[in-house]
This record gives sequence, C-alpha cells and structure tokens, in this order.
Amino acid sequence: MPIVWTNDLKERIKGLWETNSASQIAAQLRSEGYPVSRAAISGVLNRMGLTSKNKTEDHPSACNRSRATPRQPKLKIVSSAPAIESLFGPFNVRGFDTLESHHCRYFVNDDTRDPLWCGRHSLPGKSWCEVHAALVFLPREERRAAA
Repeated sequence: MPIVWTNDLKERIKGLWETNSASQIAAQLRSEGYPVSRAAISGVLNRMGLTSKNKTEDHPSACNRSRATPRQPKLKIVSSAPAIESLFGPFNVRGFDTLESHHCRYFVNDDTRDPLWCGRHSLPGKSWCEVHAALVFLPREERRAAA
C-alpha cells in the first residue's frame, strides 16, 4: 500500500531531519508502521529543499571537514601477454576521434573522460577483436546453461 505524504508527516520528517539521517528517519517511521525506505525519505527531503548541504550549515563541524580533491586517474594499459601479441598483434590503441567501424571497441583504460580502445581489427559483425570477443561474449548455449 503506497504511503500518502500528508503535511503533518512532512513536518514530522522535517523535524526529525535536524538530528537524524534519512536512514534513521526511515527506520523510525517503519517501526511505527509506515512503509517507507531511505530513498523515499531522501526524495521527500529533496522535494522540500532539505539537503545534506543545508544540514551541514547548521553543523559547523561537518562544514570544516576537508574534502579530498579528486585524483586524476593514471592511464593504465595492461600489456597483452607476448603469446597473444604474437598471434593477434599488439594493441593499436585508439581514442574516440580515431576509432573506426572495424576497430575493436574493448576499453583498455578506466578514464571515463578520455577513454581508449583496443583498436585491433574486430571480427566481422562483432564489436571486438578475437581476443576480447572471447573475454566478453558468452554464446547463447552457455548463457542458458548458466541461468
């Protein structure tokens, strides 16, 4: 049964928000018989304009915490084993601007801002080269057997 967010319930959540987290509020309301989740409480708080930013303004100790600056991820390209390179050739690493339809679309780094792809020739009708197709493609029979 869905919950009806009455004004009284919203005011109660607003009062609880001053000293409790969304998880704590949800747990308290569930113990009283309301079918709510933390996500539901977070949504209501968000729609009421109450966010963790507003909460930290009331709690200076939370504002004084230093936030770690995000680190620039290092480019890590895992080298193919020599046996694989002798059979299939080395990576032909490509950026998006040089990637063509016949190039393997297997990511070789974790940088979401500047991704790089394998770049070897892909198999006909596939997005990957022979090596990476074997890693990512599971034939229908094996998918059915695994299910």
